Amino acid sequence: MKKIIVLFLAICGVSLNSCYTDIFTVVGFNSPINKNSKGTTIMDVVNGRALIHLDGIVIVNEGEVNVELECPNGDVIYSKNIKSADSLHINNTYNAQKGYWKLRYTSIQGTGVIDLHLKN
Repeated sequence: MKKIIVLFLAICGVSLNSCYTDIFTVVGFNSPINKNSKGTTIMDVVNGRALIHLDGIVIVNEGEVNVELECPNGDVIYSKNIKSADSLHINNTYNAQKGYWKLRYTSIQGTGVIDLHLKN
């Protein structure tokens, strides 16, 4: 009887582990851009097997807006400066490294809208 219980528990354990999925996380911005505004959002990636998606749009009506994505080792892997009257649609994918990913924007006398998200 003990062997049957042990076998049953082993099967349950394997079944539960095979159904495990990573948590889907989204961080980012969905707001107006004001002159001299800025924002930073941080995503903690705990599983390095996933992908990171940077997706959205930045519309600049006047001035300039800088957008940066920094990976956990401190390297800026995406950087754009959008000048007025322009817009930028971003749809990039990166290999996820474990650690803190930082998505930032900085307005330099810029106004407009930012709808930009980091997803894993």
